Amino acid sequence: MRPASTSSRMSDNPLLEFLTRTRWWASPAVYLPICALLVVVATIYGQTPWWVAPFLFIGGIIAWTLYEYLLHRYLFHWTPPIPGGERLQMLWHGIHHQRYDDPLRIVISPLITGWLALLLFAPHAIVSWSLADLLPWGHAMVWFAGTLCGWVAYSVMHWALHCRPFKSRHMRQLRAHHMLHHLDPRYTNARFGVTTTLWDRIFGTMEPEARIPTRNVA
Repeated sequence: MRPASTSSRMSDNPLLEFLTRTRWWASPAVYLPICALLVVVATIYGQTPWWVAPFLFIGGIIAWTLYEYLLHRYLFHWTPPIPGGERLQMLWHGIHHQRYDDPLRIVISPLITGWLALLLFAPHAIVSWSLADLLPWGHAMVWFAGTLCGWVAYSVMHWALHCRPFKSRHMRQLRAHHMLHHLDPRYTNARFGVTTTLWDRIFGTMEPEARIPTRNVA
């Protein structure tokens, strides 16, 4: 599968076009400065020792791989049962499945993922508040910074799996894993992991629940 050389227009609505066409560097440009700011604030004002911060940060990155799986499986493929629900699902993920070879419709716009970042921040803030007597609040902020960095890594890797050739055997296997999710109808509700296959293996979604006849996928 090769990416399209250009990104074709799919709507006469200029706002919809703007929200669904995003450069691969948009996510790093927006979220990496926030990650750095969270770590700096946590270590200076949040009573998080500098030698503890790397362990918390790495923990947040690892935690992201689980969030990635759960979000892809239960949110991105979910259609809200409300008026306009199908349009919302199309906006945050459906378009990507329709235009999986479009290099500008792989990364989700930060204007859309901003609310998702707030959703992920909420449990970190709750844990920080609940354990305020036991742990400095800066710990949760560094962990969340790692989570955001995981999101950035996911966004860039997702784009690369669709748009860049790889010599690495591991990356080629990840691409094959992800392309089955896109190109084989049997795997529409399977193989949700992008940066790792770990959670698909743990939760039993490496293979379809029921095999159905399908066309050959190139």
